[in-house]
Amino acid sequence: MTALRTPLLAIALFNLATTAIAADIPFHKLAVIHNLANRDYNGFAYGTVVHDQKTSKFIFNTVGGQNVFFGEWADTKATAPQNGKVFYNGPTNNIELPTKDISYTVNGVNNGQPLSGTLDFSAQQQTLKGDLMKKSITDKSLTFKIDTHIDRVSRTFKGEASAYETTRRGTGTAIAYETGALLGKGEVIGQFFNGSEASLAGVATFENPNYDIAFGGIDKIATQ
Repeated sequence: MTALRTPLLAIALFNLATTAIAADIPFHKLAVIHNLANRDYNGFAYGTVVHDQKTSKFIFNTVGGQNVFFGEWADTKATAPQNGKVFYNGPTNNIELPTKDISYTVNGVNNGQPLSGTLDFSAQQQTLKGDLMKKSITDKSLTFKIDTHIDRVSRTFKGEASAYETTRRGTGTAIAYETGALLGKGEVIGQFFNGSEASLAGVATFENPNYDIAFGGIDKIATQ
């Protein structure tokens, strides 16, 4: 990754990297970083910055071009896994719960690698459930199952995430993915943004931080 030396960017990310709680990350600083940083082939902003003799690296993206962000950052000199963090954030002035069933097209990131999948919101059951998969060029991949309920007081979704080993079968147009052994269980928390149907973002954290993910999604109808 290329080191980004822009002073504003370095200061903005340093403040981000020293924030202990993901929800406290200023989304306007994320917008600055996202606009100035390099992009990978999936559209994620990435890079490293140096500030006060500390080096941090990041990879994150927006949700549908909105000021809603999800991703990862870490102290590159850190030896403890907890120094790598997943996060999400966005404006909190227009947070509403969905009022009808919605399917969200979701993208995510795990250890710098992209995830994709679908999360379905049930208005009757007040749940948000679905799968995200990290496809690999090898036969082994990962599937993350999300199973959450809606907290109407905090207007968030909370619940459980499960990480499964996934095996690719077949070749060419006949490729299929088979879910295998359970690798770990974690906790999910996230929020809806920009009105009741526009977008969502969240994180799942595990005892083994190698399975931690950040994700964001937008109403499938809006992407058609």
